[in-house]
Amino acid sequence: MIEFEVSRQLRRGQSDAVWVLVKDVASMPRYWGGHREVVVLGSEGRKVTFRVRFAFPGPNNVGVAQAELDDDARRLRIEYLKGPLVGHVDVKVSEGSIVTRWRVRVPWYMRLMEPWLKRHFQDGARNALERLVEAAEASAPNGPGQGGIPSKLGRS
Repeated sequence: MIEFEVSRQLRRGQSDAVWVLVKDVASMPRYWGGHREVVVLGSEGRKVTFRVRFAFPGPNNVGVAQAELDDDARRLRIEYLKGPLVGHVDVKVSEGSIVTRWRVRVPWYMRLMEPWLKRHFQDGARNALERLVEAAEASAPNGPGQGGIPSKLGRS
C-alpha cells in the first residue's frame, strides 16, 4: 500500500480559481503528469466515471476510475477501480491550502518497486499542485502575478 500526503499553501483569494481547475476531471492530464489521457465515460449526480491511460508505457497502463465531487467541501475523491492502481486519491482545496492524500495499491508485480513508486508519486503530486496553482494564477483577472501568488511562468 502506498500512502502519503502532499500540500501546497495558497494565498487569500486563490482557492476558488484552484478549485475550478481541480474539479475539471477531463483536464487532469494538464496538471497530473501521470495521467496521459482521461476519457469521461459518464456522470451521475456528483460522480464522474472515466477511463485513464497512465503515462508509463505498456499494455497494462489503462484503468477505470470514478471521481466524486463535493463542491461545498471543495473536495475531489478519485476512486481507482480497475487497472494498475486501485485505491483512492483525495484532493481538498481550502482557503489556505490544497492538499492531496493518496492511498493506492499497485499490482503484485510492481510491489518490489513500491518505495521508488511512492517517491515518484509524491514528486508528481507536488508538481501537480504547483501546476494547478500556477494555472490559477495565470487565469487571475489581472493576469499572472496579480492573484496573490508570484507566478513561476515568467510573466509576472
